Amino acid sequence: MKFHVVGSNGYIARRLLQRLNPDYTVVSYSRHRCPNTIFLDLANPGDANLSQIRPDDFVVFLAAISSPDECHNHYDYSYQINVTGTAQFIEESLCRGARVLFFSSDVVVGACRASRDESMPVHPIGEYAQMKHLIEQRFLTHASFKVFRLSYVLSREDKFMAFLQKCSRENIVPDVYDALFRNVVYLEDVIDAIIALEKTFSQWKTPIFHICGLELLSRKDLAHIYQAIVDPSLRFTVSIPDSGFFDARPNIIATKSLYFSKLLQRDPTKVSDALKQEFLKV
Repeated sequence: MKFHVVGSNGYIARRLLQRLNPDYTVVSYSRHRCPNTIFLDLANPGDANLSQIRPDDFVVFLAAISSPDECHNHYDYSYQINVTGTAQFIEESLCRGARVLFFSSDVVVGACRASRDESMPVHPIGEYAQMKHLIEQRFLTHASFKVFRLSYVLSREDKFMAFLQKCSRENIVPDVYDALFRNVVYLEDVIDAIIALEKTFSQWKTPIFHICGLELLSRKDLAHIYQAIVDPSLRFTVSIPDSGFFDARPNIIATKSLYFSKLLQRDPTKVSDALKQEFLKV
């Protein structure tokens, strides 16, 4: 059995590859031309060499144009990547007998203040959410297809944490939005869930997993936790974006999962504990 990691230069994929090597045989795919990586341009997925995908292999599909603004402003190209090319690659993988884990997003769930689990109806907001939902719906009934709907994925390398680290180093006072609320999930929990799903794939009747933490937090909340644990000297201001910012994204998505803790065989990691592991671990 091989792991096929599609979008291998991405944020989650880099940590996944660190965990998989050297215990698993891994095949990487990327639009970046790298050593030991199969070139894949989802604008022309038929050009990629997929001959290594065999029955019972595990395809972790992480590639996407994930910026809601990019999907809004460059819709046709984003659709080609996120829907047309993605569907073609997944279809070919399933035809070759592989199991596919598709990475979707909590934006498919839509704006909600009361927590919504995998059994509840969804209301995708924005082009990015609609594209992810199209892929979910196209393959949802296939026994070898599963979906991880990600909330905000936290680590020292995520964009917001990297931004706070830069501000700490350079003694900058950042302006932080107090408007986007998500059930923040630790990156290591995401990686644990991927590996656990590969081992237990056939045991799960559900095709969809909400990959989310237990705490609904804004960027301001995260900045306060970072300040308390990593850098007490950090100072920041707080603002709310103008209404146009929410054209392509909901401000509050409260999610919960019927399955995530069962998949992990434990509760998701608390944000404070995640930051300790990321920044204070010796």
